Amino acid sequence: MHELLEIAIVIISAKIGGEVSEYFGQSPILGQIIVGMVLGPSALGLVAYDEMIKLLAEFGIIFLIFMVGLQTRPRDIKEVGVPSGLLALGGVILPFLGGIGSAFFFGFHWQEGLILGAALSATSVALTAGVLMDLGRIRTKAAEMILAAAVIDDVIGLLILTMTIAVLGAGGMNPIISLLYALIFWAVLFPVGWKAVPIITSRLRRMKTEGGLFVIVLGILFLFAFAAESTGLAGIVGAFLMGMILSETHDSDMIMKSTLPIYYFLAPVFFVSIGILFDISVLLSAPLMVTVVTVVAILGKIAGSGIGTMISGVSGKVSLFIGFGMVPRGEVALIIAGFARTFETDAGNPLLGSELFSVITGMSLITILVTPSILKFIGDNYSEYLDKVK
Repeated sequence: MHELLEIAIVIISAKIGGEVSEYFGQSPILGQIIVGMVLGPSALGLVAYDEMIKLLAEFGIIFLIFMVGLQTRPRDIKEVGVPSGLLALGGVILPFLGGIGSAFFFGFHWQEGLILGAALSATSVALTAGVLMDLGRIRTKAAEMILAAAVIDDVIGLLILTMTIAVLGAGGMNPIISLLYALIFWAVLFPVGWKAVPIITSRLRRMKTEGGLFVIVLGILFLFAFAAESTGLAGIVGAFLMGMILSETHDSDMIMKSTLPIYYFLAPVFFVSIGILFDISVLLSAPLMVTVVTVVAILGKIAGSGIGTMISGVSGKVSLFIGFGMVPRGEVALIIAGFARTFETDAGNPLLGSELFSVITGMSLITILVTPSILKFIGDNYSEYLDKVK
């Protein structure tokens, strides 16, 4: 198939799939992944994960995580208080350990266990926020705790991915050297960028060329992603951190508004690529594995989040609502799986095999499907408690 025709089919189908999914009250991400499954080898076989789709999907990851970073202001995380911090910590530890245990139980390598644990640690900020808005619960204290903790969980999930890649080594590098390079990025390059980028953008406001500031910001974004990859990390880590840095500048709204059209174009391609890579036969051939991982994902979040909130003095009813609010896995879990699927170890093997990759995708789809109705049920029955959080 001609590359231009392939791209046309992917982007049009992605938008239609997202629209249909939203019509039925589901996340557009779900529709886009299903479109990829239908177009890919699992069904029609019209589109393959070739170099063009791979390149666009990689750009989609960069801009998707950049947008998440732009909406993650460090000062907001600082203001959420102890309850959200404990909620986030509990919501990471149990799913992470459960992911590692599940991988070992089914005979996978420890590196795949770390990736599964990282994917189970994440929470879909966008999906959870959408569900809470639809339910009219977005302004409750419980919702504020959920969203703040979800952001922290996603950051931790990316850090786990970062450290896993660093420990494994990159480009034939000794794992210890790779880890040292990763520490240099966090200890030197990131702080320098935090100080320098706002100064640079303030100077660039004087540019008279239309769009000059935004284009140079994009150049800095890719430089930061390159710096992250050069130190053995994932480029998405650099993109996320650049988004966080820019979120604190006076130009953040302009940058976000200018980035949206690129995000609208490329992010769906990434989710379609997830569907293309997804092997539907795994769900049919390994139902026990998918079931176990999904149950671990759901119960791990509910139990871990519940423990964290109840330690803070939150009532059991509210803890249950918050726990289910942390259940959906979406953008970051799929980013972790998608990136790990394409990253190769020094031995030339994928960091994440096709089987476990498909299990993570299936788990994400199931959690996306079950959460809205459960949250609605709990919210309707315990609505008077949801704003009574310390």
